[in-house]
Order: sequence, then structure tokens, then C-alpha cells
Amino acid sequence: MDAPAATAPSDANVRDAATVILVRDAKGPTPRILMGQRGAKAAFMPNKYVFPGGAVDPGDGQIALARRAAPDTIAKLAKHADPTRVDALLVAAIRELWEETGQVLG
Repeated sequence: MDAPAATAPSDANVRDAATVILVRDAKGPTPRILMGQRGAKAAFMPNKYVFPGGAVDPGDGQIALARRAAPDTIAKLAKHADPTRVDALLVAAIRELWEETGQVLG
């Protein structure tokens, strides 16, 4: 029996989301990366190890960052996302990190 053909998701299924890759001792002999394991009953990617992150909430675009990201970071994000949403993506990444792990960046 043939496997069903893969289809690309429609634009209706795509939403802004952000993640954080937090590395400890990046230059040391054994760098460590923060990840979490999704629950067995999660609808999306159950039991998988993932970086902290998630969807951009409507209020994320209303929160002012204490400091703007470096220009090269903004440019990289703007290549793949709406440039007017860069701050909302950064806020979402920081918020999701805190919600999922209790880790505060600062």
C-alpha cells in the first residue's frame, strides 16, 4: 500500500511562532542545551524533545523591549518574517522561555 502524498500546509495553518536555543558552556568541552520533553498526550509532537517556544500571542506586539536586538539579529529575522513583527517574535520567545522553564533572560 502506498503512503499518502505529503502536502504543504496551507497559509491558514501557518502562524507566527518563536523559540529560544539556550546554551550553557558553549565554548567548553561539553556544552549543554536546554530542551524540554512534550507530554505523551500533546496534540503536536507528543513525547518529542523541543526547544522552549511557541506561538506569538496578540499582546506580544504591544510589549516594548528593554533593549532592541542587535541589527544583524533583526536583519536575519526580517529575511524570514514580516519585519514589522520582529519585536513581537522576540517578546514571544522570551515569554515562552519563562512560561515553560521559569528561566528569565537578562
